[in-house]
Amino acid sequence: ELAGVLAKHDDVDGLWVFADAETCAKAEAESIGNLKRVWSGNGRGIDWASDQAAGDAFLRRAVEVKNVWVPYGD
Repeated sequence: ELAGVLAKHDDVDGLWVFADAETCAKAEAESIGNLKRVWSGNGRGIDWASDQAAGDAFLRRAVEVKNVWVPYGD
């Protein structure tokens, strides 16, 4: 229920959904209108206390690298 509301909300920039397949599909479908990035488990569950939940994939999804261009010179 909450995944659909968050997916449609314009002030939420991204959404991680690790739930049943129906909830993941609903979140992905609802986020199309505002081009929200959704990372879903497609029905897979995650043991958040295990090493699986502390891997590079989570770091890549949690960090957004941005470049800043600063013009200077003559």
